[in-house]
Amino acid sequence: METGIPDIYAAGDLIQHNSIFYGIWPAAEKQGEVAGINMAGGNSEYHGTIISNTLKVAGIDICAAGDIDAEAQKDSILFKDAEIIYTKKWCFSMTP
Repeated sequence: METGIPDIYAAGDLIQHNSIFYGIWPAAEKQGEVAGINMAGGNSEYHGTIISNTLKVAGIDICAAGDIDAEAQKDSILFKDAEIIYTKKWCFSMTP
């Protein structure tokens, strides 16, 4: 979590890591842990956090995890079931 300036560390929900702004508490917590260890002379690494959120909208539980591909840049498979009222979307890249 050391920045491009030696001995300056950054951690939190709005810190960019590998071009990703996580914006979630679990990422901020882990980044803070890594930054603290390293500021104290340790050698810890942050490898990213799986992005996930849950909320309830109009009485419907919503959960999103992983790369939800909001800009629809990746190929995806979409499943819907009107009776159960759920949607699943899997995004994937065709390149290795």
